[in-house]
Amino acid sequence: MARPISFDPELALEKAMELFWSRGYHEVSVEDIVQATGLNRHSLYARYGSKFGLLKAALKRYREVVMDRIKEVLSGPGTARERIENLLALRKPEGEEGVFRDMLERGCFALRMTAEMRDNHPDLGVDLDDFGDLLETRLAEVIKQGQKDGEFRQDRTPEDLAAVLVGGFML
Repeated sequence: MARPISFDPELALEKAMELFWSRGYHEVSVEDIVQATGLNRHSLYARYGSKFGLLKAALKRYREVVMDRIKEVLSGPGTARERIENLLALRKPEGEEGVFRDMLERGCFALRMTAEMRDNHPDLGVDLDDFGDLLETRLAEVIKQGQKDGEFRQDRTPEDLAAVLVGGFML
């Protein structure tokens, strides 16, 4: 019979993400993870397989949190222009708390980890590209509606305009 989980997986992921984000993957030891998250070594390896497995889980959680908030803003009330302005406002210093505030202070967690790990783990770049593509698709849908309503220029495709916005948003 399996033992019940004695830690909060979401909180452990948040704390691991904080460690990796603030110090970088290579500067964080397994002992650092154990101390910060409350995971014991057995739980860490049983649940995530490795330190890298924990990083991948933290990156997945980060992308989910960011994309959930983006979807909420882009599908919220207002015109297409207002919804995109609301999205961009997430990156203002006086704006959003949480992960978006951290992005302003430290840059994008996914970009940082992908850059640090790209030589040994090019698959992280694929995950980041997929995330960017999803964001572009969401933005293009809103831009297309805004073009139809006369809010945005029509001499560029919604996909081209969305690509420009994504580049600025993620950096």
